[in-house]
Amino acid sequence: RWTGEKGKHMNNKLKISRTIMEEFSWEMIKAALDRNEVQYQVGDVVIAELRNENMQEWVITDLGKDYIRFEARDCIKDVEHEINKEWTNAGGIALSEMQGYLDNEIWALLPDDLQDVVSAVDRKYMDRKEEKIYQTKLFLPSVSEVFDEKNIYFGEGNLYEQLDYYKDCYHRIKRNGVGGGSVTWWLSSPTSGTAFFYGVTTAGAADYHGVNYSSSVAPCFIIKKS
Repeated sequence: RWTGEKGKHMNNKLKISRTIMEEFSWEMIKAALDRNEVQYQVGDVVIAELRNENMQEWVITDLGKDYIRFEARDCIKDVEHEINKEWTNAGGIALSEMQGYLDNEIWALLPDDLQDVVSAVDRKYMDRKEEKIYQTKLFLPSVSEVFDEKNIYFGEGNLYEQLDYYKDCYHRIKRNGVGGGSVTWWLSSPTSGTAFFYGVTTAGAADYHGVNYSSSVAPCFIIKKS
């Protein structure tokens, strides 16, 4: 669990939330990755301003020698969206209206310096019972990344493994922006039914809703080494 001091936005730069405060820009984070000088760890938080002037906390949920994965520590403030208006989950997340919303409206909220360092990545997803791959820059976590393998009813099999960050159930609880109340939020995984997707409750438990239900959004992105 993250235990550092909460950072503050200063002079259009970023703060890594740790016991010792250090200023960074997205470009400097990418440069450190390129130089193999990454000193971050899972649970570190970057606080940055979106184009709508709301502050957003991005938490590191995974990292390796050539990548860092950031996710919205709390959901984008005052943003709710359905997976699809039409009552179907055919096409999975890749062909959903939600993915279009991430690619356009949510992407447009990111400042230029962040857009410049986000990498396109291949993401595995389920289209009903078929495993497929699509490429994207912004994505939602998969149910198998958030919950453990004991939850076999999720139907994703070995699509992904649970991230260490989400093994702490506290981290599954997300708020409506910084300082907001707890909200339900979407995952990228359809259920075995024909018109439902998985999500997370205000208490951090797994749940599912009809695709036309409006729920909060916690996007993820990955910065890769050049």
